[in-house]
Amino acid sequence: MTQLKSALLADFSRIFTVGRGFLEHAAGGSSLDLSAVLKLNYPEKSDIKSSLVNGTVESLDATNSPNHLSSIQVLAYAQKKYGYTMISQAEESCSHHKFEEESVEFDSNSYCPRFWSLADQFFRLDYGSDCSSPNCGPFGTSHDLFMSLNQIQCTEDGRFHFYIGFSNGSEHPYNSLFVPEKSLVAEGFWDPSGNRLCVMACRILNIQGDSLATASVDDCTIGFRLWFPEVLSIKSTSSVVGHMWSNKNVNDISYFSKVSFFSFGDNFGLSPGSKYKYTKLDTVRNLCVVNDVAKLEKRKYPGGRSFRDMKFGFYTTNSNGKNAWGQATPISLGETHYQNADPSGYVTPISVDETYYGDFDSFVAKPARTLVKKEQTHWDVSYRMSYTFSGSTVDENVPTEISAEGIYNAKTGMLCMVGCQYPSYSFSEKQGKGVNNSMDCEILINIQLPPLNPETGELFSGTIKSTREKSDPLFFDPVEVSAYAFVITGQTVRRMDIEIIMVVISLTLSCIFIGMQFYHLEKHFPSISITMLVVLTLGHMIPLTLNFRAMFYKNHDPPNILHWSNGWLDADEVIVRAMTMVSFLLHFCLLQVAWSSRSAKEGREGLWVAEKRGLMLCLALYLAGGLIAWFVHTRLYE
Repeated sequence: MTQLKSALLADFSRIFTVGRGFLEHAAGGSSLDLSAVLKLNYPEKSDIKSSLVNGTVESLDATNSPNHLSSIQVLAYAQKKYGYTMISQAEESCSHHKFEEESVEFDSNSYCPRFWSLADQFFRLDYGSDCSSPNCGPFGTSHDLFMSLNQIQCTEDGRFHFYIGFSNGSEHPYNSLFVPEKSLVAEGFWDPSGNRLCVMACRILNIQGDSLATASVDDCTIGFRLWFPEVLSIKSTSSVVGHMWSNKNVNDISYFSKVSFFSFGDNFGLSPGSKYKYTKLDTVRNLCVVNDVAKLEKRKYPGGRSFRDMKFGFYTTNSNGKNAWGQATPISLGETHYQNADPSGYVTPISVDETYYGDFDSFVAKPARTLVKKEQTHWDVSYRMSYTFSGSTVDENVPTEISAEGIYNAKTGMLCMVGCQYPSYSFSEKQGKGVNNSMDCEILINIQLPPLNPETGELFSGTIKSTREKSDPLFFDPVEVSAYAFVITGQTVRRMDIEIIMVVISLTLSCIFIGMQFYHLEKHFPSISITMLVVLTLGHMIPLTLNFRAMFYKNHDPPNILHWSNGWLDADEVIVRAMTMVSFLLHFCLLQVAWSSRSAKEGREGLWVAEKRGLMLCLALYLAGGLIAWFVHTRLYE
């Protein structure tokens, strides 16, 4: 932990901060007591070319001191008091590129909230099949795989400024650092007439070796366009897409071909007004065998109307024996569309015509334009599936994301789909065509969905395999899939709610009856059974002892439930535990008073004999019940 004693002196755009801190060795040993000064050159007012903050961290200890710290250079992005100077250039650059794709309209009041949420998103870059060095991307020979928008600042009239970071890692954008050699500084505006974000971006130049002091923003010749497509398909399931290009002459050394990008993982969520267009259903019908006979009897499978029930997790194993965990999220069921826009698990069902931000009771979405039969069993569906096999390098840890569409059989729980994915990073590098080639859509997916009433620990198998010939470079060995229920069903939730309500009512009545027993004890203390009070007291004490921590903090992480609950079940649990504690204390107090009253009276040996007989009878009954429970459990386990 760092302890700072700082003094702040401001001289126009220069800031000095003096402080102390402790540096602990990772391998142990004594820590170093460090003293340093942070010197920053911070612009009071900035524009795109003066948006950098630079400075140094210098040690205050003597050079020969063991606590001396080498000078550290600092470079950051200034965010406040920003003046826009490149809006007209961004508009002109956008107008030179044809834009024919339909995009979603936004109300002016939603500009800032929607674009701020892009900070949660990273984008995958597509350099095209004809990419060749060095004219391939804004950084020449560096063909980065991912891009993120960072430190997004917005005005009410739809103007934005931010910096764009590039990397080969798929880590969350919040964890990405400002690396000047792989960053662009940008500003732009939302064009309501074209429903697109138009941006001009600049490079960070004049970095001499390891020195950041001379870094500056220049060469503002990179155009950037981003929009939210209205129509999604299996080859384009991303809710945010865009292009970047160079405005320089083709013969210029800094010129690069147009680069496409698309949201990867889609934390942003499906935009209102978006719709999905099925394009591979004919192929699916030729590849998939329709069988209405269920493999397992007395199992109820998702009916196809609930996005919650159709979402599932799975384990995968490849031919090399590597394992990975993944999840499959439905994009559309029939003509109804969905996007899990909240990482904590909230479901936002979205129809073609409207967006609804509802609670748990609104998970079952309504068909948007077409009516479905009440007993419909075959559904056109589309999914987004993602999984990551761990590897020794950053490139090997890139997630695999498959967009798929096909047919779901609600009678048997069988899901058969055709999938599309981009080739792996290593494959693209071997081909020498940049990071990405065309999508591979010759993938067949067969998965048995988990029933709504699965047995404990029950898994359901499936495969993801290539339909190409083994000699084809894009062929891959089949990936085994074991699916499991990702969320619990609505029936289970309602049953749990009823159980909790019944427990609360029972505990409330218990407290009332204990109060009545206190009144009864004053006149008829011999009638109070000590054995009964001991059993009741233990009945409340044991649950508290076994799960006492639940009263104070959440100490569980069930993967299949509570993601949608927003802590509702946790709050109920605390209420139940608190009432159990009150009931236990009242029973214990009643037991203490009854015991004292019984002990104070002499000549009550007959009552104690009756207590012993009652105790022996209770023990015999409890022992018999335990043996029966053990026997039944053993038979079921076998």
